[in-house]
Formats: sequence, structure tokens, C-alpha cells
Amino acid sequence: MSVRVLEEIDVFTPLGIRFWDPVLDRAIVDGLTVQTWPARGTRRVTPAARTRSNVYTFRWLPGMRPVEHDYPDPAFFDASVPQRRAFVVGVDDAPGRFLPVAFEVDLPLPYRGIFLAGAENGSPPAAPPGVHLFSAPTRRMGERLTAVRATLVDAETGQPAAWALARVDAPHGRAFRGMADASGRLAVAFPYPSLEEGFAGSPASFGEGTPLGERGWDISLSICYEPGRLTPLPGTSIPEYRSILDQRRGSLWSLPASPSDAPLDALPLRLPFGQELVVRTAGLPVQLVSPAPASP
Repeated sequence: MSVRVLEEIDVFTPLGIRFWDPVLDRAIVDGLTVQTWPARGTRRVTPAARTRSNVYTFRWLPGMRPVEHDYPDPAFFDASVPQRRAFVVGVDDAPGRFLPVAFEVDLPLPYRGIFLAGAENGSPPAAPPGVHLFSAPTRRMGERLTAVRATLVDAETGQPAAWALARVDAPHGRAFRGMADASGRLAVAFPYPSLEEGFAGSPASFGEGTPLGERGWDISLSICYEPGRLTPLPGTSIPEYRSILDQRRGSLWSLPASPSDAPLDALPLRLPFGQELVVRTAGLPVQLVSPAPASP
């Protein structure tokens, strides 16, 4: 029996997103629930499908039928783009490795390829491999990873410093970032520095010097915290991802806040070999932080 193709239908996918684990520097290939819905009007939720190349794609989005069924020719991206519609993308991780995120994207994208692969004026010199997801406090670190942990509390309000952005500066110019969850819980995960990298600038030695269990690395913790900048999104309690990343530098308290003391831009710390580090303001079970100063 022979089969004759009577008609072929090509459907253009208006949105594809890859999600990236910056700690292990690889794509996140399982466990994610990715959905989108219109930012305005009726909230019709559309789930994403994951492709073999680990890209989450969306089809049959409201208002996107002309784009999906009339695949644009190459001149499309050089001509006037059809009226864009705003969509919210929400991401959850069932295994609890990553914090949920939500962000807004206007469709159709003004460039070819997956989200973040291009820009208005063409592809950037070094496009990110995907949307970075930050480690959740519930992530299992295993033998390869360590973490700097804290429960962040606003020193002025006494409320959790939700969605604060943290940075750990490690030896040899390496930096790692993390994000607090809605309760202010923070886990900045990163790979252990290797023994060859040394401890506090000194080469590792198994035969002499400081015992291995007493060694560690000098690191520092800084914070970006500006709750007034966080932008709400329809259909979710999670602030817009870009507004979290755009927070300005806040400060941390090594001692309980008082008029005679001043907070620090960066908190110097010592990470012991083979252990995680829990950071607290002296005498308290939490780490106090202060938001970025008000803009003039």
C-alpha cells in the first residue's frame, strides 16, 4: 500500500525557552512545570512541552494563531513585527531543587530562535544559554556542592527579606549567586573549590601544616535588596524575575542593628572545608539585612 501526502501544515512555535542550572552549568532537563498565560484579559493557561533538545515550547497561544499558521519569511524580522501580546511565564520545580520564577515576555519575539537567543538589534555577542534558575533551600547538595545559608530578615520591618538577591565572592575571582524565597530563606549553592586551588591562598598539603579539617576558604557575602522595586504579575504571587535581578545593593548586619553600629556592604566569612556555612547576625537565629537606600 502506498501513501500519498495530500497536504503538509507547518506550525511556527512562537516561544521556546531553555532553563539553566548555573551551579552545575547545564540545562535543566526534568522536573519543571512550565506554563504561560496572557498578562491581560482572560487567564487561559497553556502548558509547555519539552523537546528533545531540552527546550520548553508553547503552541496554540491566545492571539498567536496568525503567527503560528503563517510562518513568516526571512523578511518578517526586518519588517514591522505584528502587534505583540504580553504573556506571563511561570516555572515551578517539583523536586524542590530550584526556586519558582515568573516573568513577562512579549510575543512574537523580534528575533529568530529561543528566548534570550537574540535582541532587538540582532543576537548579542554572548547570549546566555538559558534562563537561570536559583537553588532552593531544599536542594540536596551532595558531595560536589556546598552552600552558604541564611534566613534573611529586614532589620527595619522585622519581616522576611523575600526575594533578596545574594552574591558569594569566593577565591580566585569566582562569584556565585542565590535568591531568597518568599520566607527569606537563602541557599547560595556552588561547587567546592578543589584542593589544588588552595585554602585562603595557601597550597593544600596532606603531609604538613594545618590539618585538613581545620582548613577553609575566605569568602564574602553581599546582598541586593530593594523590596520597593519588585513588580507584581497577574496570576502569581511571585514578583517579575527581572525586577528581582534589578534590585540595588543592600547591606548586612554582623551585630544587631543599633544607632551606634553600621551595616556592612559585604560580610567577610570563612567557609570550612567539607561543610556548609549558616550565616547569622551575632546573637540572633537570623541574618539581618537593610534595603538599598532610597533613590534621590
